[in-house]
Amino acid sequence: MKTLKNISIIIFICSFLCLNLFALTEEEEYTVQNLIASIDKVQEPLVYGDFVVFTADKENRFVGIAFDFENFSTVHSFYRNTFYDIEMAPRDSILFYVCKLPEKTRELSYRMVIDGVWTTDPENPKKYYSYEADTYFSKIEISAPIEDKTESLAALDKSKGKTRFFCEAKPDQKIRLGGSFTNWDSYIYELTEYEPGMYEIYLSLQPGTYYYNYYIGNTCFIDKSNPSKAYTTDGKTASVIEIK
Repeated sequence: MKTLKNISIIIFICSFLCLNLFALTEEEEYTVQNLIASIDKVQEPLVYGDFVVFTADKENRFVGIAFDFENFSTVHSFYRNTFYDIEMAPRDSILFYVCKLPEKTRELSYRMVIDGVWTTDPENPKKYYSYEADTYFSKIEISAPIEDKTESLAALDKSKGKTRFFCEAKPDQKIRLGGSFTNWDSYIYELTEYEPGMYEIYLSLQPGTYYYNYYIGNTCFIDKSNPSKAYTTDGKTASVIEIK
């Protein structure tokens, strides 16, 4: 069942990309494909990198969305993603729209039109009243992008108490993390490839100084995104991070 569902999603995504996202780079297309494939229910807008995914109830006949960066002059239609059962019969669907954010966007205002009625986003509780327009708008606050490096994210509200370990390598690798916090066992944590060749993992670590390395198979290597290094007691080079 999962295989057939994935096939139907891939077919749908390919047609969607060809018709609407032909200006995207290959890397951006990969990101959008994963975003669309990950959404299977109506939920709050999902922000990922330079993209936002909006969803709406399948029972609506028409859903459109207009954005502040276009002065609300263009209504973009939502698309329907249909899911199939093992016999390839439609079993469910969801309406969605993917928006690519303009550069340096930190807040996005928008309105939706649902079956002919202008409204705020029913799935987004954040909205504000504009006295100039005499209406309500939905809004999304966009966090500053996370740099591709290993660092403590305790200062970021959404990742409070977390440490992000980052690694850049060839795509489709199984990259593990081992260090003084795992007694150098590298089979406890495996990084996730969130973009081709970009790997990360978030850990909750107590304040202190930690030593670590990355592993592919039996080969270990230091964190190139972190300039802090030291020698371990067995004479090996390890990356160092201090959590405050």
